[in-house]
Amino acid sequence: MTTTKASAAMWAVCFVVATATAPVLARAEAPPPQLCCNPLQLIPCLSSLVIGSTPTSRCCGGLNLEQRCLCGYMSNPLLKTYYTGYFTRVVQMLAHCQIPYPICLN
Repeated sequence: MTTTKASAAMWAVCFVVATATAPVLARAEAPPPQLCCNPLQLIPCLSSLVIGSTPTSRCCGGLNLEQRCLCGYMSNPLLKTYYTGYFTRVVQMLAHCQIPYPICLN
């Protein structure tokens, strides 16, 4: 599957889930949880990851939004290289942003 087709499929699944759960979420008092993971939220973290600069507030915000997705990103073959190649910086970024290191069961 090409990247474009995979992205389209991911968004289609997100749309179906969002549509199916909209009535339930509309009744909830708290804001609805993020339904789909979006690694593009982590783009502001690239400079911290690659050159070791201090994570920006946008980076920390993206990490916070994507916190529940981190294990999936770490096992994704397309994203795993960033995690394994820059392990120390990933740990430092998470610590700087006060996000606990994920405990992945996979």
